[in-house]
Amino acid sequence: MPGWRRRPRTAHRLLVLVLALGAVVIVVNLVAGDRNAAGTDHGHHDFLEGNEDWPPGYVQSQDLLHPPSKMTRDLAGPGVVVREVDEESLFDRILPGGGSPRTLITLDMTHPASPSLFCIKTRNEPQYSICPHNTPDDRYISEQLLREGTWETQIVSLFTTALTYYPSSTVIDLGAHVGVYSLLGARMGVRAVAVEPVWSSAVRLHAGAAAGGVANKVTILLHAIADSRFQAKLRYKTGNLGGTVVVKADSEEAEVIHKTRPHDLVTSVTLDHLKVFVNTSVVLLKIDVEGWECGAVMGGRSFLTSHFAPYVFMEWSVVANNRHKYHSPCRLHALQSMVRWLASRGYHAHITKSGAPLSPTKVDAWHAGDIYWRHNTAPRLHQEV
Repeated sequence: MPGWRRRPRTAHRLLVLVLALGAVVIVVNLVAGDRNAAGTDHGHHDFLEGNEDWPPGYVQSQDLLHPPSKMTRDLAGPGVVVREVDEESLFDRILPGGGSPRTLITLDMTHPASPSLFCIKTRNEPQYSICPHNTPDDRYISEQLLREGTWETQIVSLFTTALTYYPSSTVIDLGAHVGVYSLLGARMGVRAVAVEPVWSSAVRLHAGAAAGGVANKVTILLHAIADSRFQAKLRYKTGNLGGTVVVKADSEEAEVIHKTRPHDLVTSVTLDHLKVFVNTSVVLLKIDVEGWECGAVMGGRSFLTSHFAPYVFMEWSVVANNRHKYHSPCRLHALQSMVRWLASRGYHAHITKSGAPLSPTKVDAWHAGDIYWRHNTAPRLHQEV
């Protein structure tokens, strides 16, 4: 009997010890979270502080070393700032395997841009600075910018009109390339958040912001956009950097690419992850992500619920051409889900060129290079056809 009575006491002591340890873990996590948030905006931690002696082009974080690759060795581009954003709840962090905050990578807009990059003034109104690629590397977007001073003239005109309707908005430029839309927004006085996975394009976007005096209005994230977070490899198209495709990479592929071609490996983020960079309730959204458009929208439903996007401009040709391909990230069923969700939120799709409305029940028959979604409370950009 005495031995039988001692066992519950031991169990009680163990239970008390476990609860005490759990309380300590909670306190430590709370203190750590406060320290990470102290002195930074939105809970970010800037790992550049106190590391001025690092070699140029290197920025250290807990799990990332981003050296200059062959692509950028000749570019005195901006430094890479790694900011730590806590995406997990306190409860998630005290569970086994928790406690590993994710990172978002942004370009340091206070660092001088490369003086060697060639920049031009656009010919559309309002004019703004932009820094195209060399023509052989980017025969479509950059070649037309260099030749005509414009790109997607009609879409840019509609986008400009949208900005005049909503001058207190934030431009969200997904697949920003060299910044046609984000730099336009900054030139018109609004903040712009640009997401671009190709390093050489992101560097030129940074240079364009600096040349135009709007670097303080632009945030550039060196990521791909999708419906979830994963490591991705970049699949380039010869002579068409604007057509670079993002493909999921397994762990072995990612390790090899990270060691040999670090700028060809990126992490995807979702639209929901961009909340920390947006301080307006209204956003103008432009999506050109080479087939990941469905993922961009469906991975941003929380964002699009908490923020009002009167217009969503979207490239459509890649989605339309690949919707029946097995490995497409935007296959027909995903496409239909996106269309139904947007329609349920009060959005109507239009062909950008003509303004013609598109029926949400006939999405498989949509044939357009570009479309835009207009919320039913937003002013018309075209006279309805």
